[in-house]
Amino acid sequence: MNKKLTRRMGLIACSLIGGIAVFGGVNAMNAAAEGEVFANAQIDMIKGASVRYYAGSATAEQSGIRFSSVIDSETYGALEGLENDTTKVSYGMLIAPYSYFETYGAFNAATVFGVDGEKKYTWEGEAVEEGAAYTKIAHVTYDELIASTVKGYEGYHEIKGSLVKIKPENLTKEFVGCGYIKYETEGGVAYKFASYFGGDVENNVRSIVYVSQLAIDANDASTEWVNTHYVANAANVETTYTVETYVGETLVKSEDFGGVKVNEALSNVEVKEYEGFTNVSAETSGKVYANGNLVLKHVYEEQADTVYQVKNGGFETGDLTDWTLTGNIGAVSNETHYWKTDELAPGVGFSFGLDGAYMFSAYAIDGLEGNRGVLESSTFTVSKGGWITYKLGGAKNSGYVHMDVVEAATGKILKRYYNQNHKFEVVDGVRLGCELNAYKANLSDCVGKEVYLRIVDSANADFGLFFLDSVDTLHLAEPVGSYVLANEVGHEETIYDLYNGNFDQNMDGWTKSSNIGDISEEANGWWGGPFNNVGKYLSCYAADQAESSKGEIFSNVFEIGGCGWITFRLGAMKNYDQVYMEVIDAETGAKYAHFYNEYFYQCELMLYKADLSAYIGKN
Repeated sequence: MNKKLTRRMGLIACSLIGGIAVFGGVNAMNAAAEGEVFANAQIDMIKGASVRYYAGSATAEQSGIRFSSVIDSETYGALEGLENDTTKVSYGMLIAPYSYFETYGAFNAATVFGVDGEKKYTWEGEAVEEGAAYTKIAHVTYDELIASTVKGYEGYHEIKGSLVKIKPENLTKEFVGCGYIKYETEGGVAYKFASYFGGDVENNVRSIVYVSQLAIDANDASTEWVNTHYVANAANVETTYTVETYVGETLVKSEDFGGVKVNEALSNVEVKEYEGFTNVSAETSGKVYANGNLVLKHVYEEQADTVYQVKNGGFETGDLTDWTLTGNIGAVSNETHYWKTDELAPGVGFSFGLDGAYMFSAYAIDGLEGNRGVLESSTFTVSKGGWITYKLGGAKNSGYVHMDVVEAATGKILKRYYNQNHKFEVVDGVRLGCELNAYKANLSDCVGKEVYLRIVDSANADFGLFFLDSVDTLHLAEPVGSYVLANEVGHEETIYDLYNGNFDQNMDGWTKSSNIGDISEEANGWWGGPFNNVGKYLSCYAADQAESSKGEIFSNVFEIGGCGWITFRLGAMKNYDQVYMEVIDAETGAKYAHFYNEYFYQCELMLYKADLSAYIGKN
């Protein structure tokens, strides 16, 4: 016998498949690269598996499932040309139940051959140390390959291996195969394992019943035999089918349904209705394939001008159409990069990562962090899908810059989010700080409510600005992709309530220009009397502070609502022209009111009310 055509075979554990013989073959794929032949050799799995049908007297004994990998013929020839007295190249195919991968690990040099890791697998005929607890798999080896006869793989050489005599209880068991190249020199042994088709091992996971069903569909020569011996014997096996839902060409949801059996003719599958979407095509029938391999495709498109979608969510009109801006806190911009004078990227800067041509940018105006204001979207109804997505940059501190979901009829704040993924650091040569982070937010408990988005900027430092893009409030299912789940943060009840007006959350939501006050819970003052405080309050009696200190404290932005009255407590503030509280329009800077402690007594906090009804609706 020509030793180059010697075929060595191993058996998978009989307890799993029983009485299996293994047969081998050969194949090849992909262009050979220049340079070191073995290092650059490419070996790939052919998609799926096939039926090994032996049309002879021993049909039942020699038929089964076959896996194949390929090497392009030019590379194969180069590999064979490496052989000499000290160098040997050989090939192999490994096959095992796919469930082994989860328990023992995928096929690689460590799990199969014990190279640079723990060995997990063995095969019939392998010499192993006594008492070793390895799991048996099928292993076919070749010293030489033959040209592929598979359609579409002309110009390749093939490595193939088959499992036969599969027990009835294993007809729908899924197996996986993987080819490899072995390179032996005086310096040692190296292995190269095949890449799975499309880079996904699932593309090379198959059962004998499923590949038999595909062979029947193709009217293969084995049709009658495999139908009798494989498919018919699995007809009572329960399985599932899948409905894949697309919006346009994007897969947005995949659902599995049970209650069907292998080879059943399925019909009248439900086509679901989704708010804001129209179904344009749907597969509702088909043959049920083994192992849940029947996939029905349902395609939808978003309805135009639906009440569930925010308007101009990507600012692609190039302006603030359908948005309301209060305060000089930004504008629509088509600038793609920020910090162009940075030493790491002079003249170029760093990418915002906007979608389309436009976004809302704080850098589109000169005010930057010093200005305060509010940006409000159009109203929309939260659909049954319940998800919204958006991109947000800046907005580092939730108490000062945040995005609220507001109930339109009541002004109630239903949700509050901020840029939780904000980073101010250098990563891979990029200085992060203003890039847009993609978020998805779950509004499933707000379904049916008419709402709008309200982004508030009340900060004057520490990334106290924001960038916004790609607001999408209509999703058929939970969005897939590189979205981060937005975390909810605490907030006041409505847009008319001042955030943290009682200082229970210390200075959250307040900014100060100098060291003129700090949080206190002290009940009594230096004169021996009470402060008349309600829990925490802002006090100038803090360490390292004096009456000579001067500065300003700003609250968060709020809207004047209700009947227009506000209440507050003031202590000290004896000189009305030196220490006072003002109500300021966030958009124009106009001063609507000026208060001081006209009933001054020591430093007690006096309770006041003020009528601002003339300014209802103002931020």
